[in-house]
Amino acid sequence: MAGYIQEYVDYVGQIGGDQQYEERVDFSDWVPEGFGTSDVIAYDLATATLHVIDLKYGKGHRVEAQNNTQGVLYGLGAYSDWGMIYPIKAVRVHIHQPRLDHISTWDLTTDELLRWGETLREGANKCLEPDALRVPGEAQCLFCKAKATCPALLRHAESVLMADFDDFEQLAVDTLTSEKLAMSWITKS
Repeated sequence: MAGYIQEYVDYVGQIGGDQQYEERVDFSDWVPEGFGTSDVIAYDLATATLHVIDLKYGKGHRVEAQNNTQGVLYGLGAYSDWGMIYPIKAVRVHIHQPRLDHISTWDLTTDELLRWGETLREGANKCLEPDALRVPGEAQCLFCKAKATCPALLRHAESVLMADFDDFEQLAVDTLTSEKLAMSWITKS
């Protein structure tokens, strides 16, 4: 573990500039009550670039910086705070996954970052509406904290499971085992 973390520390060290670690970022100007903790925020005075660096230690899911919503949100929060201190022309989102030997970066101008912020604000506000559309799926539910109690995910899971039984009704009763007959009664109740 120490070796992988050292790779990350070395990577962050190469970026240089004014750095803050485990920095709380508040992006509630774009997402109501939105905040997080950025692993590293660094500012490069020579290029007026704000760096938002995220360590992903897991190795089961490769994460890209490009179009990374978490990276944008952390960038917005960092921009909101650091923009009062420094002129910021660009934001670079970094994802470092040492256990996958993967580093990904994505550069945005501040105008691009703020446009992303407006798009995310609209989406966040729609999500807060009582009748908001819920579209469950593998990618969007992967890290969702509400999936254990999400009615839309339950309906989705039921439809996926029942898809395997599309021809269930067409089976002749005399070819079914007692277990399959019992299952038929349970699913129709």
